[in-house]
Amino acid sequence: MLKLKDYYKVLHLSSKASADEIKKAYRKLALQFHPDKNSTPQAKAVFQEINEAYGVLSDPVKKNNYDSSFNQSYQANTSHTGEKSNTENHRPFHKSSGKQKFKNKDPYKHFALKGKFFSSFIFFFCLILCLDYLISQRYDNTIVEDISSFEAQTANYTDHYNHEIRSSKIDFNFNSGSANTLTPYDTISVDITPIFGIVKSCHPASNGKLNYADGFSIYYPFTFLILLAMGASFAALFVKSSETGFSLSVLAMILFIIVQFLLAKS
Repeated sequence: MLKLKDYYKVLHLSSKASADEIKKAYRKLALQFHPDKNSTPQAKAVFQEINEAYGVLSDPVKKNNYDSSFNQSYQANTSHTGEKSNTENHRPFHKSSGKQKFKNKDPYKHFALKGKFFSSFIFFFCLILCLDYLISQRYDNTIVEDISSFEAQTANYTDHYNHEIRSSKIDFNFNSGSANTLTPYDTISVDITPIFGIVKSCHPASNGKLNYADGFSIYYPFTFLILLAMGASFAALFVKSSETGFSLSVLAMILFIIVQFLLAKS
């Protein structure tokens, strides 16, 4: 259905305007756009439209027929607009707007952002581990006051020995691959990290080559795990691809869990 001209709009009136209001509006606009008063090129066309609108709205019969036709035309156009909107809302994904396609273009972006948060934490934690190793403290000529040793067994097999030492300068514990000959009142030298308390070496004061702390720790032989976790987390922070960044974050978290387990056992 063709959309009718809105004669009320032409005369700057509402659809409920009275006959007197229609007449007043016509006179005002006719005076404004009359060719004798207004010589602009558009004035003639506007003046003709004003006369056309007034010719319909000033006649009660024509006005009644026009109002009925105009209302039907308005309802038909409103219904068509609603159907079009409903069709667009139920359009399948592959026919969706470009904006929606853009939103769903990179499904890893949301997870990559969260991964960067965890990666930054892992990176700084591994950095602290490295600094802890580099700034270890040494205690020379400390006397052993008490020693407790425990066997760590795996399937009835002694995996390693754990020793808890109380000395005159510091209390510490370490792992060894075999039972050692440390006894109370021995004089020893200890190299230990200040943050996590990992013993790097423990040897008699008279023999620097004999290291009692020869068992595993987070620093030996698993240093490469710290460096791998640090590298993966650092790369996840700066890589451009969201998918690659997410994958690196997952790798860094897995390595971080392993590092935490070994740190607890050290």
